[in-house]
Amino acid sequence: MAKMVIFDAKKCIGCKICELICSFSNTKEFGISNARIRNFIDLQEAVFFSLTCVQCKDPLCLKVCPSHALYQEDGVIKIQSTKCIGCKLCMLTCPFGNMHFDDERGVAIKCELCGGNPKCVEYCPTGALRYQEIETVALEKQKTLFAKLKETYLESRAVWETEK
Repeated sequence: MAKMVIFDAKKCIGCKICELICSFSNTKEFGISNARIRNFIDLQEAVFFSLTCVQCKDPLCLKVCPSHALYQEDGVIKIQSTKCIGCKLCMLTCPFGNMHFDDERGVAIKCELCGGNPKCVEYCPTGALRYQEIETVALEKQKTLFAKLKETYLESRAVWETEK
């Protein structure tokens, strides 16, 4: 089953450790511009979001790459940097904006899940990032929705019974 990095906004503190470790893991430098995961922060509202490649099943980025630098292996979209011509078409077509560009090397960069052990997940101090099967995440959401619906139903039933 396909796995991906899952973000939980309720646990994120905006520390940017995920960006720093991602950058270091991929370039051996701490430079947020080289991170494959990106944080978006609204300090006024204290809202933090981390986004990375969602590893689309039918990726548009792969389809538009004229040099075939992008390829899919075991559900993970990867880049063969030596083939990348720096056209940035992958960046333009990614519906989530999760393709990036390394200006220094002149090639596209993206999350490749660190070979199945994402460092951003490993080093996240609050557990805001998880590496999970997508179906597991969907099941968790269904259980949460069921619990809310059950609570609402039981409250409504109690009101109906008192109105009798």
